[in-house]
Amino acid sequence: MSGLTLTIQAEGFDRVFRGLRLLEQAGQDPSPFLQDAGEYMLRSTLHRWRAEIDPKGQPWAALSPAYALGKGSKKGGVNKILQLRGRLIKSVHWGIHGKTLFLGTNVVYSRIHQEGGKAGRGLKVLIPARPFLGFSDENKRRLVHLVNEHLRAALGG
Repeated sequence: MSGLTLTIQAEGFDRVFRGLRLLEQAGQDPSPFLQDAGEYMLRSTLHRWRAEIDPKGQPWAALSPAYALGKGSKKGGVNKILQLRGRLIKSVHWGIHGKTLFLGTNVVYSRIHQEGGKAGRGLKVLIPARPFLGFSDENKRRLVHLVNEHLRAALGG
């Protein structure tokens, strides 16, 4: 009877296994990363809001002339989009539940502004979408960078 026996003896992998254990431990508690990511995404969202652009960098739809005229008289001529009273922008927040990061708002009318649609009495007013929540390409790159920073820190580097 013939056969083949292959024996592999691995040496010097202690450091690799220690590193893998450290990475595993870091994965058990992602809250430091999630906190940094939440703060970053909130800053980014508010920056885009003030610039009146969506996550893809496109400008929000302008105010209708009639609305801008009425709004301007209410706020001393200031016609910032989605900022009549400041309630919506002030409501944007982040939070962590378990191992999940949430970024959003609990203001009921936020959805119509995010997605657009018909609103008002009899749904006669068409509100254009003005997305304020979402990830830009830069956000995605920065979040990958944050993950890498946290993994490096977990490895002691």
